[in-house]
Amino acid sequence: MALVVLAAHLGWLDIFPGAAAALDLFFVVSGYLITHVILSDRAAGKFSYARYYERRIRRLFPALFALLAVSAVLGFWVIPESARHASAASLAATALYANNLLIGLHPIGEFAQTPLPHTWSLGVEEQYYLLYPPLLVALLARGRGPSFWGMLGFTALLLAVSMLTSTRSVSAYFLTTSRVWEIFLGCALALHGGRLSFTRPVRELLGAIGCAAIVLTSLRLPIITSFHAVNVIPICLGTALLLLANEGSQTWSGRLLSRQPWRFAGIASYSVYLWHWPIIIVAQRLWGQDFPIWLRVILFAVAVAAGILSWRYIEMPFRRPDAILTRRGTFVFAIAGMAIFALIGAIGFVMTGR
Repeated sequence: MALVVLAAHLGWLDIFPGAAAALDLFFVVSGYLITHVILSDRAAGKFSYARYYERRIRRLFPALFALLAVSAVLGFWVIPESARHASAASLAATALYANNLLIGLHPIGEFAQTPLPHTWSLGVEEQYYLLYPPLLVALLARGRGPSFWGMLGFTALLLAVSMLTSTRSVSAYFLTTSRVWEIFLGCALALHGGRLSFTRPVRELLGAIGCAAIVLTSLRLPIITSFHAVNVIPICLGTALLLLANEGSQTWSGRLLSRQPWRFAGIASYSVYLWHWPIIIVAQRLWGQDFPIWLRVILFAVAVAAGILSWRYIEMPFRRPDAILTRRGTFVFAIAGMAIFALIGAIGFVMTGR
């Protein structure tokens, strides 16, 4: 996902005009994985809300805070003075996981030269996952079967709402209400548990159809359009079919995607995604908007390398429960970091006010 978005942001939209749909794929997969984590913890008798939120913090916050520290420097001293007001607002909003709301409610052009517009997707995800565990636990109280059908019903309802409330404004593209059905779809698949059984040949066919839908969407879909929910239905359903086909045992599509380098690309994708846009912003200040081919290749390699280093030396040390921070320390770290960067952004917003 991150590599496709990176390639598009470097100017290769002629190859991947639908690169933004990779984020919709991510939301489906994210819902699927986080629900599996909760189900596994419940089955093992280890689930608690504290454990759930601690895991989210250890997974996401260290690399994000490192990014915010770098972005504060870029936002106040590197980017054009005309963009610093918006950059400060974006810093504060990102620290509070609300950058998607800020961008969605303002002209997107205001944030084009700031370091953090890509963090809108993190806001969508975390706003949802903040409230998701109680909903899932409430559904599971009625049994896993009813939970699956209930989640599937929520998905259909939210998709309908998203389609009916879509507008020609790009603001809907960034708002949580336009994306939550995608996460619900992944959650429903995780609750599926083999309730719709398929023979091996049918599963192989479903996997092939899913792969084809994903590839064709990324090659054909315009990056940001009106009626976004309608446009991304093919890639979301393709992702769902791919996940469904590989439940229990892998098909050829599952085996292909589980091999290197795809597997490692998935592991490091979060950090690659975080760091790619600030790198591009710095390059734009030095070379202008139109990058030559050789520079695109170098920037691609630099962004991937930065992501790998961030994953290895920032993400991983914090992800082990016995490393660096206790559970209490983890929550203090999260709250303090959010408050500090939100305050820095607010001060910068006032100082750069027009």
